[in-house]
Amino acid sequence: MILVTGGTGLLGSHLLHNLVKKGKSVRVFKRSESDLNRIKKTFAMYNDSFDDYSHQIEFINGNLLEIHSIREALKEVSQVYHCAALVSFQPRDKHVIVQTNYNCTANLVNACLEIENIQFCYVSSVSTLGLTKQGETLNETNCWKESRGNSLYAISKYVAEREVWRATKEGLKAFIVNPSIILGPGDWKTDSSQLIAKVAKGISFYTEGVMGFVDVRDVAEIMVLLMDVEMKNERFIISSENLSYKELFKIITDTFEKKKPSFKLSPCILQLAWRICYPMTLFGFQPLITKEIANSASKQIFYDNTKIKNFLNYQFIPIKKSVADIGKIFIENQQKS
Repeated sequence: MILVTGGTGLLGSHLLHNLVKKGKSVRVFKRSESDLNRIKKTFAMYNDSFDDYSHQIEFINGNLLEIHSIREALKEVSQVYHCAALVSFQPRDKHVIVQTNYNCTANLVNACLEIENIQFCYVSSVSTLGLTKQGETLNETNCWKESRGNSLYAISKYVAEREVWRATKEGLKAFIVNPSIILGPGDWKTDSSQLIAKVAKGISFYTEGVMGFVDVRDVAEIMVLLMDVEMKNERFIISSENLSYKELFKIITDTFEKKKPSFKLSPCILQLAWRICYPMTLFGFQPLITKEIANSASKQIFYDNTKIKNFLNYQFIPIKKSVADIGKIFIENQQKS
């Protein structure tokens, strides 16, 4: 039996589809209030009916902050994919980010240590590789550096990674994947899918930042391949291409036949913008731009995917094709709504 946390999210739902298509039996550990429609929609995106595979899927309600419910979920489990996480750059989410990304991970690896021969895959982020000078390339050998520029999200994922590495020293067979920004068809209002949804409606500005991007199908497939070769005590960057936001926005606007963005938001403008928006947080509102978003939008960070490409002889889906495929689904969803 395989256990998946975060199975109702963007990556988790695609991973679930990947696993059951390969004939695997999967247990999805979820909160009682979790919406299963994301999973059903993901299956439909691949022209598959969720009902045809429901006999391979078991849903179990629980809480990763409660060790007894984790132990219950781990019964007869031999592999764990820990995808559950909170991605947020809003100051008001500080407490829940730490709980979700750190405490839940610590509880899960501790419970896994009670079971012999369990394999564990932790989904981290390239943000844990630390900051670098503008234009430099990061790979798996880069180490975390304490800095005021580190986002709370990055810090929470880094300390969660430390729990995984600590568990490996205590006998857990685990590996970590560090995806860059994951692109895929999901919730057009909440996860990374909203980036494409917003630009698809037309956007006039861009920033000078550079970031790595990867298709959600690549991340899911690589995780399964690594688990099947019983990988342990390794980390892998999972990133398809390094693109400037201007390049990505152009790919998106070309796909949707919209006018490409022409106005560059300089770092100075971004820094001014988050300061103007900050008072909104004092009244419980979620501003469009925060300090962390402003900082990341101007960074030029490149990621080296050589290790995973060589290890699995893997060819990534080009981002242009990813956007085209996501765009087709987005348009179909818009026509149905």
